[in-house]
Amino acid sequence: MVSSYLKWFKTEFTQRRKFFDKGMMRAVIILSIFSLLFVYSATYRQDGFFYLKKELFWLVVGYITFFIFSTLDYRWYSKISWPLYIFNILMLGSVYAIGKSAKGAQRWISVGGIQIQPSEFAKILILITLITLIAKCYPKGVKGFRDILRTFIHIFPAFILILKQPDLGTSLIILFLYCFIIFAYEVDLKKFLSLIVIIIAMIPVFFHFLKPFQKARLLVFLDPDKYSQGAGWNVIQAKIAVGSGGLFGQGIFHGTQNQLNFLPESHTDFIFGVISEEIGFIGSTVLILLYVYIVIKLLKHARNVDDVFGKLFIYGAAMIIFCHTFINIGMVIGILPAVGVPLILMSYGGTSFMLFFMLIGISQNIIARNAGR
Repeated sequence: MVSSYLKWFKTEFTQRRKFFDKGMMRAVIILSIFSLLFVYSATYRQDGFFYLKKELFWLVVGYITFFIFSTLDYRWYSKISWPLYIFNILMLGSVYAIGKSAKGAQRWISVGGIQIQPSEFAKILILITLITLIAKCYPKGVKGFRDILRTFIHIFPAFILILKQPDLGTSLIILFLYCFIIFAYEVDLKKFLSLIVIIIAMIPVFFHFLKPFQKARLLVFLDPDKYSQGAGWNVIQAKIAVGSGGLFGQGIFHGTQNQLNFLPESHTDFIFGVISEEIGFIGSTVLILLYVYIVIKLLKHARNVDDVFGKLFIYGAAMIIFCHTFINIGMVIGILPAVGVPLILMSYGGTSFMLFFMLIGISQNIIARNAGR
């Protein structure tokens, strides 16, 4: 039975592959090589090949994930939307029952000895269930406040569960994702702008409910030098690393902030500091352009998809990738607060790798099935 399934997958993948966006896949492969190189550069002095091996393992798992999700018919996900919605809530709720705490946050659960971050998977599950709701219940668009409220209520339980972990970065991405999806789907512009004003007005209220370390991150953003020996250390060292790279960088494996261990979390949240320091402005610009290329490609393909679910999924995938890239790089160079968002496909972390390859895999499946009609 297993061999018959593998044969079916191989046949389907071969048929769909000729319609994939090859340029997008080349960009993904180049980013994968960047990831291996700079995670190793950030960790080899302390841990040898340990993180490189794990990163390579997750890349293999990621490409297998891409193979599976680029083959399965994307329309199937809308048919199991409610089971996925319930599973998402239960998965996020399990963090509070059996989750692991680290650095003031409870975001991880252990599955077979592997640490999984449910909030990463929640992004794609929220995207699937939200756009299924919109496609089925709002065929003419999200028009009035009642429609906006009903669609927001749909994402609210997951949003609150993630915010309370606490995971401010993922909460913000989900909020941006929601706003972008309803904006892309013929929302009443006046009502939408009113919603944005309300959200902005609620920022002081949200600030009141933040954990002390989250408030500290926001205060550091406003005046990092004031907290240079405490909460502001990470941000200051990251900015020094970026600046010391200059135009062409200090050379791979030769970045002083990285190699002398001044840059904390250098293989995860602050990997862009390592990249900027070692290959400079030119190299880091090439990296950013690869992400921009993928996002623009996705947006272009979304316009050519006929069905609402497929169109909105690709829009959502582009938004998630954009948010991860913009927020991570923004916090490293000091134009945004440090909210713990990884640079997707670049920062070390298996769950975010799988999220990225799921997004790309389903998007390529949508592109191929619409092109092959």
